[in-house]
Amino acid sequence: MAGKRPIRRSVAQRQAARRLRLRSLRTNREAERALLHRFLEEIADPHRAPERPIVSVYGIGGVGKSTLLQWVWEEFEQAEPDHDVVRVQLDIDSDKAGSMRVAEFFWFLRMHVHQQLAEPLLAFDYVYMKYLEKAHEPVPFTDAPIQDFIGRISKRDGALAGLLGGVGQVVQALPVGAVLNAAWAYVRDSAREKKLMAELGIDLAEIDDWTAGDIELLLPQLLAEDLGLLLEEHKKSMLLIIDGYERLNEKTEQAFVEFFAAGLLLDDCFSRRTGMVLLGRERTDWSAYDDPADEHRWNADYIRHLHVRGFSDRHADEYLAAASTFYRQLGLLDVAGALDAHRQAIKQACREHPGGEPTYHPFYLDICLNMVEAKAAAFDPDLHLGLTPKELMNRFFKYMDRDELHMHLVLSLAVHFDWDLVHALQRRGIIAPMTRTAFLEFVDRHSYIVECDRPSCWQFNRLMQQSLMTWLCTVDAVQRQIFKDAAYSALCEYFERGMTSDDIGLRRKSFEHANNMLMHAVRTKLITEEEAYGVFRRWSEAYGGSMLDLRLLWQRSWTWFLGERLGRTHPMTRKGFEAWVGSVEELIARGRDLLDGKSSDD
Repeated sequence: MAGKRPIRRSVAQRQAARRLRLRSLRTNREAERALLHRFLEEIADPHRAPERPIVSVYGIGGVGKSTLLQWVWEEFEQAEPDHDVVRVQLDIDSDKAGSMRVAEFFWFLRMHVHQQLAEPLLAFDYVYMKYLEKAHEPVPFTDAPIQDFIGRISKRDGALAGLLGGVGQVVQALPVGAVLNAAWAYVRDSAREKKLMAELGIDLAEIDDWTAGDIELLLPQLLAEDLGLLLEEHKKSMLLIIDGYERLNEKTEQAFVEFFAAGLLLDDCFSRRTGMVLLGRERTDWSAYDDPADEHRWNADYIRHLHVRGFSDRHADEYLAAASTFYRQLGLLDVAGALDAHRQAIKQACREHPGGEPTYHPFYLDICLNMVEAKAAAFDPDLHLGLTPKELMNRFFKYMDRDELHMHLVLSLAVHFDWDLVHALQRRGIIAPMTRTAFLEFVDRHSYIVECDRPSCWQFNRLMQQSLMTWLCTVDAVQRQIFKDAAYSALCEYFERGMTSDDIGLRRKSFEHANNMLMHAVRTKLITEEEAYGVFRRWSEAYGGSMLDLRLLWQRSWTWFLGERLGRTHPMTRKGFEAWVGSVEELIARGRDLLDGKSSDD
């Protein structure tokens, strides 16, 4: 008689087991956790400002900076369930951060604040719309803060409510002038905004005489003051987290430090309610922004630096011992036995010497756990590991199931992926057939797959994405061409279908994801810079007069991308600059149409 068939764990059970594993294997972070715990406790206390209101958490990619902060936040919430700390977290996209203008960054920040504290920041929201008017750019009426703002002012402005058609939603044909007039009346009558203008010594009634550049530099000051007053009103504190901080360009960082951070952290009232954590690969250095007339210095007096390194030898042993215990508790004795028997070989494969002393990167240790889980008693370190992290990743891909490796490579090329994309690719025969449940199990099975900002959309973490890119670059020219003809072409067709959808949200998402994919295709040497840029221009021009804001943003990103790879004087880069100028002129013309009350379809 056949043995009993093993019970198949549900997706929810697998997710629970994965979360349990992540919690069980936390180690070697006692000092870092203690520092961050004290920091959160200081922020939560409204009666005193943090000793140093900024923590710079830095270290090599994938070492666990974000995981550490999330861990501490979860412990803080468990210890203080009734806390009044609002957590605002920004993850800065690497392909767009370098070209992000000051106004774009602070609107990005404003959007994330609104997600956590859905209250109007009247002065900032109004001035941002005035900036767009001055810059001849369309107002993003579909963005939540502006929808909320206009919804509020329409309740007190009958004429504006009539323009909305009584349906309670903002339409793109709404005349900007009518909105700004009603918005100014609302801002002018607000007690908070009167206080704000007095504090900053400005009169927003005179803003029509300002240039777009002047208004852009006012935005970070207004956001700091408006946000500080809002936190005071609601008796809330704010923890601002910026992941990938070092990607900010110099001009945006200067505005962030000198106007926004200074406005919140150097004010006696606001500083009691604000703390910042800056995550990145580099140690934050604000010495260039010190005021010679001020005895205080940013680095010495306001920033705590926390260097997150790989595991020490002792803590690598503790990590693997904890993993062995975890698998034994789950009844996976063969996995635990393999870990115990080959602990030294696992450590050898993960060992690095960045500063002389050996360290063990958590990402590589986790890769080893994945391999041991997959092979169990058949795990052989001589076959499956290698002697260095580079050899480890080569073996990891070499011994991965062929269909599984192909799926990894295809999804890494897509950069962002969800079930809809996977389903479309399998219908084309690009990847092996699977059910939606099987896809979710695939996502859940790998700790290096992380969720994007958008729910039910995923990507590989940076180290895995880099490793897959390196692997694909080593594939011979024939196999790379086959991969391009199949996977790359199918992804282009998939995104192009989304770009022609009647759903504006899907069109925008498809355009964003398609350009991320194109840039990654260049990095993996599937296509040249010239070919990729030509595809981008074809996609962009197909939109005619729609989605100008997004197209301009990506035109700048491509210009920067080409400049970094080919040089700023290369003919292709110059074409990018010329197209950028043309896009700005097109945007100005479209902005004038909007000011005249003409409709827009995006």
